[in-house]
Amino acid sequence: MLTVGATLLVLLLTTFPAASRTAMTSPSSAEVNVVLLPDPGGAPAGAPGVPGRVEVRVVVYSGSADDPPGKEGVAWLTARTIQGEAAQGGGPIATSLRAAVGKDLIVFSAESSRENLESVVAAIVTLTLKPSFEPAIITAQVTQQKAAIDSALHDPVIVAREAFDSFVFRGHPYGHPVLGLLSSISALSRDDLVAFHAQHWRKGNIVIGLAGNVAEPLGARLKTELAGLADGQPERQPRPIRWLPGPRVLVVQSGTAVALRIGHALNVARAHPDYYALKIAEARLQGAGEGIEHFDAGVEQFDLQDTDPGAAGLPRRQQSFSMTVSPVSDSASTARRCLSLLNDLSRQVPADVSWLEQARRSAVGPEGRAAGAVESGLAGTLNEFLSRTPGFSERFAAGLGTVDADRLKSALPRVLFPGHVAIIAVVPDGNAFMDGMLTGPSIGLTRDDFERIAPDALFR
Repeated sequence: MLTVGATLLVLLLTTFPAASRTAMTSPSSAEVNVVLLPDPGGAPAGAPGVPGRVEVRVVVYSGSADDPPGKEGVAWLTARTIQGEAAQGGGPIATSLRAAVGKDLIVFSAESSRENLESVVAAIVTLTLKPSFEPAIITAQVTQQKAAIDSALHDPVIVAREAFDSFVFRGHPYGHPVLGLLSSISALSRDDLVAFHAQHWRKGNIVIGLAGNVAEPLGARLKTELAGLADGQPERQPRPIRWLPGPRVLVVQSGTAVALRIGHALNVARAHPDYYALKIAEARLQGAGEGIEHFDAGVEQFDLQDTDPGAAGLPRRQQSFSMTVSPVSDSASTARRCLSLLNDLSRQVPADVSWLEQARRSAVGPEGRAAGAVESGLAGTLNEFLSRTPGFSERFAAGLGTVDADRLKSALPRVLFPGHVAIIAVVPDGNAFMDGMLTGPSIGLTRDDFERIAPDALFR
């Protein structure tokens, strides 16, 4: 089952048939940003008897990290209420419109035939510019939001993820769940949704993408019809990283469920010179999951912007690097093993790097294609537009090719930080896990480094 965060990444990274992208510039604050990817192999837009397929995405560059204090969950509720209004209105968009909410992005996506595109575009304009926020729909969505929280509490991987964020980003806007807190959700009003929409649905904070049987006049029309949105971007305060002072452990009592998450905050976006080495490390750790039911190492790309520090435009955000593990047995020994792997990789790249080529091939995955490839998905193109890194996907494989053993030895100590790591253990027996972590060869932990929490406390 996909989590909210995983769903968002799927929506953003899914690739589509080959397309010819329009020229990309920096996001505008004075008009709605529209990116068109006409299908070069399709019939001209509007050709009689040729409906064609069109993909539509509306990306709002705001998310749960923009929830005001005391109103955690308002981003999720705003997006889902807008989606609910579309479903109630019927028409072609009702069944295809999806909404995904993450820390920093809200993504609406829909599919349409060319013959239904006019009604879909009209619905998108209405929902973007002037949603009605009907009280009955808000009430229904609040019920669904609370049900989603209840479901999350029964998924140890989600609990581990939310505990990780609350621990690593304590006191930071990333520190609360995307779904919000039960106490704040119950207090949200229609006025809160209207205010959140007014603040974040702004020309400089929205990108609309269309791919398939589309043409330039459609982009011009969208810019004209959405001219009533406010200019600019939302005001945001700086969000500095606060590193953990040393390795810390959060034990979550879970009944019978088990999951581990081990990692730390990160200050490496895609334009960072050490990013490629970090992706190699990610792929290397992926190969360390033998004998573990589920193992996943990755970079949480909360921030898809890769501009230089101080550059004008959307504010930079943070990321994290982590391993998520479902042990077959003995959670403590599995956690010690994963921590050891992270330590070893950050301190000394093995002299034998025969694994490097395999790791490089694994790292390419869905994120990049061979240098010079013309295939580009709408989601990836929108990411590149927001991050001002046009062509990044095509350059990705070539960039990985520049990473050799010397580069790894230089870069990994700069981007992997076992000394600031958080270890989240969702386990049925917290005492046994703590004893297992403190028994045997020292890994630098004492009993003072452990905290405990109940799963439902993460959503209170």
